[in-house]
Amino acid sequence: MFERFTTKQLVFLALMGAVLFLQDISISIPIYAATGIPGAGYAIIGITFVLVAIVGALVVPRFGSFTIMAFIYSVIAIPTPVYGPPGLFKVLMSVMVGLIGDLLICVFRFKRPGYYLAGAVCNMVSVLLYVQMAFLLGLPEAGDYANTLWTLVVIYGVEGLIGTWLGHIVFDKIKKRRIVQQISG
Repeated sequence: MFERFTTKQLVFLALMGAVLFLQDISISIPIYAATGIPGAGYAIIGITFVLVAIVGALVVPRFGSFTIMAFIYSVIAIPTPVYGPPGLFKVLMSVMVGLIGDLLICVFRFKRPGYYLAGAVCNMVSVLLYVQMAFLLGLPEAGDYANTLWTLVVIYGVEGLIGTWLGHIVFDKIKKRRIVQQISG
């Protein structure tokens, strides 16, 4: 449960964090540019974002896997408009979300219900933290989010469950592959 990470596992989790960023910037930013609605892209990639994070956490079932992926994602995102305007606050928000996911998975002893709960709760917490950040920074869209906050929370929770379900399907198909077994340890 609290085992040390191998170098292979750390590299894999860092790559998964980078994949999270790449999918976010390649889908979210064009959707935002086309619609002018901040966060519209995440409503679309919420499922795939959770899917990638769940696969990463299933391949490396250790406390801290979610947090490492979230940290790498947020550090790469600092100078970009991904997950809010450029700034260091993204690291704090992402690490908080990652720790919540790791704690939930750990409490459920790395069983499926823990992953489902982590996927849904982390997705919901991320939108709550984003809206809180928008208010603290005085962003103009903060008022728009406040009007639809609970609808967004429910949507992100459902997307988190769907992403977790798909993540388990993907993991079940790849878990017997030699490279996955080598990374898992």
